[in-house]
Amino acid sequence: MLLLQQYIECTADLSDETVLGIKALNAEYSGDVTAQYSYDGENFTDEIPIADFLTSDLDELYSGLTETKSITFRFWLSGDASLKTFIMNYRNGDDDDA
Repeated sequence: MLLLQQYIECTADLSDETVLGIKALNAEYSGDVTAQYSYDGENFTDEIPIADFLTSDLDELYSGLTETKSITFRFWLSGDASLKTFIMNYRNGDDDDA
């Protein structure tokens, strides 16, 4: 049996000087969804279940940024899986526990 797999790719630009970190990651999804990310848009991390990705160490994720200060995300959908939303909240002010 052939398992259909496709991906959705998006890039987050964190280069604005007001962005001080990543506050939260949230997603609305169903089924078998995995995630990868890349700081250069070419070399991606290994796939991990999206539930694990959403609980990643956000300080570590932010600290890996290169000079371009962007992260490319790739979400793999297997079979009839779906990803309705992916939201990254930035830490950018006094009220953000920065």
